[in-house]
Amino acid sequence: TTAGSFGYMVHYNGDGTYNPSTGICEPFSVSNPLVTRTLGFWQTHTDFTWKVFTTQLGGSMPIGTAPHKGFITTKAQLFGGFYASIPYKTDGSKRNPIDKARIQLLQQLIAAKLNCAAFGCTASVMAMITNADNAYANGPASAILAAASQLDAYNNSGDGGTIPASLGDPGSATPDASQAVANLAYWDNP
Repeated sequence: TTAGSFGYMVHYNGDGTYNPSTGICEPFSVSNPLVTRTLGFWQTHTDFTWKVFTTQLGGSMPIGTAPHKGFITTKAQLFGGFYASIPYKTDGSKRNPIDKARIQLLQQLIAAKLNCAAFGCTASVMAMITNADNAYANGPASAILAAASQLDAYNNSGDGGTIPASLGDPGSATPDASQAVANLAYWDNP
């Protein structure tokens, strides 16, 4: 299906019984179905996620706004973001409340950016992501958690959609491979 606004006109040339006639329909719109994948999909489809990250995003993803975390540029940082513990740092110490909120948002933010890169997204979703980056960098925790909730809803909204053939087969889930490459310590200070 091609998205856009359409209309059509039909012309009948007539015959011995009926006169020629032309008819038109009211314009109508067709939109492509929303396609997204969940946080769980992106964190467990190691090769597919890395392929989208490198080919669609050029191997770089900003998180927050300057001067905060900066850019994810490695596979270890990317999967570390998905698997970072929300309540604890890698040394077992507890995160402060704003950093706990940041990790919750981080995971949804990475998934949302991958969804937009893979499947496209609307201007309103892009604005939501921009607002989430600002909340990540500036807080407060309530704004960070609100942004995480919005992105979670978006990431789950098109999960039934079909992945375009141009992206290739995502393959089976490989959570062990994703966890093995994850640099969790990178996210101790989100």
